[in-house]
Amino acid sequence: MEDDTIFKKNWQTYRVVLRENYNRHTQLYATVPTYIETRFPNQFSILDLGCGDVDYFSKALANNDIWSRVLSYTGVDLSVQAMEIGETNVRKVVSSSTPVSFVVCDMLDFVKRVPDATYDLVFSSIAIHHLQDTEKEALVNEIRRILRPNGALIVIDIFLEEDEDRDHFIKEFNADIRHNWTSLTDEQTENLINHISNFDFPAKLSDYTNWACASSNYKSVECLKKIRFCRTIVLEVD
Repeated sequence: MEDDTIFKKNWQTYRVVLRENYNRHTQLYATVPTYIETRFPNQFSILDLGCGDVDYFSKALANNDIWSRVLSYTGVDLSVQAMEIGETNVRKVVSSSTPVSFVVCDMLDFVKRVPDATYDLVFSSIAIHHLQDTEKEALVNEIRRILRPNGALIVIDIFLEEDEDRDHFIKEFNADIRHNWTSLTDEQTENLINHISNFDFPAKLSDYTNWACASSNYKSVECLKKIRFCRTIVLEVD
């Protein structure tokens, strides 16, 4: 749970990052609606892990009228305040009869409690990198179990290059923030860099491939969009 003052400070930073497109959210989300339209031409259910305020996701799917086919939406996050905003954003775009729920929970703990073959699409944006690699692997395994046939996991997140270690990534990412994220205040910059240095643990695309194909029986892993520091990837099942 977040103290309201801490939430407001973090929220202000988050809104600046989105407004200025510093994390390239616009580019990372651009491929998502097209993929969903192709993969799910009929009705489908969504689980959104680390959903936050659902701002980008709700707008991305609304632009293509995809929400009209959504059978149900479930958002999971640790921030009550963010999800209160998220519920407002989702309610704006779904049918009044569409079941919408938000759950305050750790994402891995939540998926472990979900019955097999519950969701068609699991989505997560800028969240999974907070987990350690063993937790990421466990999450990928559990998501495979709860996906229905022809389901998919879409992940938008920070990623290591294949020849890169975490120390190099953090150094480069923080340097990019200092030099290019100029709309942030000095305090916001230092708080963000401190958070990244202590709590961000990006994986490689090959890690997801190994977790998905070696132990979880996903059909494929594909990178839909690649930019420096970030990727949009999809893991599909038969």
